[in-house]
Amino acid sequence: MEQLFTLQRLDFDVSEIRTYFASLPADQYTPGGYRTRRFDRFKLSAAGLAKLPHQDFYQSSDYNPKLGGIVRSYQPLADELTGLASFAQLLQTFARLSGLRGEAVEIGVHQLEISCSEGHLGYPAPEGIHQDGFQVIGIYVVGVDNLQGGETLLYREKHGKPILRWTLDPGELLVINDRELFHYTSPIRVQQPGRGVRDAFVFTANVFAGGQYNTAA
Repeated sequence: MEQLFTLQRLDFDVSEIRTYFASLPADQYTPGGYRTRRFDRFKLSAAGLAKLPHQDFYQSSDYNPKLGGIVRSYQPLADELTGLASFAQLLQTFARLSGLRGEAVEIGVHQLEISCSEGHLGYPAPEGIHQDGFQVIGIYVVGVDNLQGGETLLYREKHGKPILRWTLDPGELLVINDRELFHYTSPIRVQQPGRGVRDAFVFTANVFAGGQYNTAA
């Protein structure tokens, strides 16, 4: 990926995808109960999209000072979700916008719901301004309800000024050169009394090399 980032609104219907965010299991590694999560890996090649064997998730402390060095077990994405044509189209679009060149691309998919309530914020990026250790990452917002905040910021230097500040609306995909930029998403809070949620996918991509998937978002 030669350019630093791409922001694009996708024009296909993902309403069916969002139904699979309603019953995500709790992320037991994040205190506060505001985060639910699933994780899976895929290979995209000329032969099509293939789900890779499920495995535990490990991230170096070089990228995640909060949870780095811990082997984390997340449940895989629902088969019904990954079988949707709209899901395949979403991954194919991300891979195309990533600009990665190779016979195949390995894509990690983190399915995340971040919630907030009165007096309790939700944190899409509890690790702060960071990189994820990939060639390219993507953030795609599937839906939001009753919230404000959640602004995504991109930086050339970790302690520099942001070069982009943007609150992603549902249907918008932000593709980021993870080798060149740092990123962060600000906390969310409710707009009206009750509960607020932000449903999103975080994609990570490298040219496919097989083996262990050892860094992540």
